[in-house]
This record gives sequence, structure tokens and C-alpha cells, in this order.
Amino acid sequence: MRVHTAVGAEEIDADRLLVQNDEYVFLNGNEEIRRVKIADIVIATDPETGEEIGGIETVYSRS
Repeated sequence: MRVHTAVGAEEIDADRLLVQNDEYVFLNGNEEIRRVKIADIVIATDPETGEEIGGIETVYSRS
């Protein structure tokens, strides 16, 4: 998954996420990989297309 925050984009090797209190918890299997405050996630709107950009993206791999 790719997570966009105020400090930039970060790739996180996680297969799922859950919300716990004020954080996203990223998991790979049953192992906790990372926590990110919900308030730290950055989402913007592309002025030309009106689409949301940033936030949390799922990145699919063909391997």
C-alpha cells in the first residue's frame, strides 16, 4: 500500500488495514507493520479532473 502524509509518500508492505481509535493499523498477515494517525493522511482534489489524489492507495503486484 502507498500512504500519503504531509512528509511524503511511503510504501508499506501490508495486505490489509484496520482502524483503531485515531490510527490506521497496517497488517501483513497477523503481523502489525505500521501505524499512521488518521489525521496525518493527506488527500487532495485534482483541480483539472476533480479526482481525489493521495490518501491510501492499494498497489497490486503481478508477482
